[in-house]
Amino acid sequence: MFYKTSKLYILTIWIGVVFWITSLIYQSSDSYIYFIPAIISFSIWIGICVGFSIRYLKKHKVFLQVFFLSFLILNLVVVVIGNWENVDASQDARAGNFVKEVFALAPENAIVFTEGDQATFSLWYFHFALDERADLVLLATDLLHYDWYQESMKRTYPSLVLQGPFPWTSTVVAANPTRDVCYVTYDNQAEILCEKAAGR
Repeated sequence: MFYKTSKLYILTIWIGVVFWITSLIYQSSDSYIYFIPAIISFSIWIGICVGFSIRYLKKHKVFLQVFFLSFLILNLVVVVIGNWENVDASQDARAGNFVKEVFALAPENAIVFTEGDQATFSLWYFHFALDERADLVLLATDLLHYDWYQESMKRTYPSLVLQGPFPWTSTVVAANPTRDVCYVTYDNQAEILCEKAAGR
């Protein structure tokens, strides 16, 4: 029965409430990401309601069931067509162009400090997933103060000297005096500053 208590109902309500509260409490520019599990839970409830409505209409008004299903299909088609251009990233070459620019300017064996998700994730993908410019050391400045990130970077780049307890960019640069350094961000356009070790 639709109103019968089940683990699915309890679990989806719990997930929705917990992540909704988390998204409100977590003070960051991308805290809206925590709405995703709540939206998924809400989508499950929408599916349950649609299924119940179809079964109900089938028992009482068959023509209304056909009309209801036709409406849902038409609505889905309209939404997909209307939003396709906004979500289609097949022609978006910004990330690739940004990474090419960084890799072209970064000296061999340089330490590249990345700031912001757009710059960091783009470079991570090409560097780690596609194994491009393996000579570079990519360090996300937003994560440098975390112990787990420091340990991960020590394993990833054994030749890198990463001193604690607070390895900010200046301390990392000082601990690796022979390496050239680049500072990279992306906010609608690439911002790349590279410094030669000899010029510091």
